[in-house]
Amino acid sequence: MNKEIEIDLDSLKTNGIKLNYLYVCERKLWLFDRGIQMEQNSDKVLMGKLLEENSYPKENKKKILIDNLINIDIVGENEIREVKYSNRVVYN
Repeated sequence: MNKEIEIDLDSLKTNGIKLNYLYVCERKLWLFDRGIQMEQNSDKVLMGKLLEENSYPKENKKKILIDNLINIDIVGENEIREVKYSNRVVYN
């Protein structure tokens, strides 16, 4: 008895934001997954966006999106850099 199983790989894809929200707060992940994002009006989010736009002005490559899932801020010759406001994770 050989059953063929078909898996929709696109339905299994996730991204770093969802993994972070799962780790930090499952409720936040649930809201984000349904398109509810309260933090877009946050001062910290605005500061992070400004920091990202103004960091490393001499770098040539910024904002590379891979497979519509992974967003890389800066790619150097031998390194990948992520620009963040803070490396601290806040638990809810």
